[in-house]
Amino acid sequence: MSGGGECTPEAVKGFDPTVTDEQVKEGILQAEQVMGRYRNTPDWEKFKFQNNNRGNKLQGILYVKVDEPNCRLQVTDHYSSLYNGERIEEPNPAGTSAFVKNEQGALLWERCENAQDLIASASATFPSRPEEGMHLARHEVGKDIHFWYLGEDGRVATEGCTYRYDLWLNGKPLGQGLSPEVVDGEKGKELRWGFGHRFDAPTSSASGEVFHMVWRKRCAGKETERKVACTAVLVR
Repeated sequence: MSGGGECTPEAVKGFDPTVTDEQVKEGILQAEQVMGRYRNTPDWEKFKFQNNNRGNKLQGILYVKVDEPNCRLQVTDHYSSLYNGERIEEPNPAGTSAFVKNEQGALLWERCENAQDLIASASATFPSRPEEGMHLARHEVGKDIHFWYLGEDGRVATEGCTYRYDLWLNGKPLGQGLSPEVVDGEKGKELRWGFGHRFDAPTSSASGEVFHMVWRKRCAGKETERKVACTAVLVR
């Protein structure tokens, strides 16, 4: 409707014939409720522009083709949108890419959720005031770099739970199945997620040396809690 079309069951099924009558009915009802908050208000034109533009990604589309002569996959990454009442497809930044067999071994596929709480430091001692811990981004070749996870969500140990973490450097394994140190602290048994690393050569990538910590908390009868933190340093 933002693009001048009509919101009817026939129109919706024309865009996606797999939806059920009940889904169509519920979707139209929800759309009318949303439009009702903007129609006949000063924000209506802005609302129409936000919903009727070619960059409004409504559905992801992947086309996969087997490239037999080169033994690889050809993957085209598109998205679908509605513009001026018509369904259109647009390419994502990845466009069409060749996916080849991985011959580098294990690689990191986790998305970083926390880029604030994993810090690099010149000190081998856990910060006495973790909430004030500062990240030191630049380090010298041949000098030890100490990394600490300072997040409150991983500070206090819960009785009956186990903790493990994996480390990754620039997407490749650095340490797997490690256990944090357990110490007596102000809040009882506290966890110390830390590790050290040293570089023998300066950083060659503009993105720096990127570290990921994937930590897990397992408690009996509960789903495993999983967090991914990351940070980066430059070595000169």
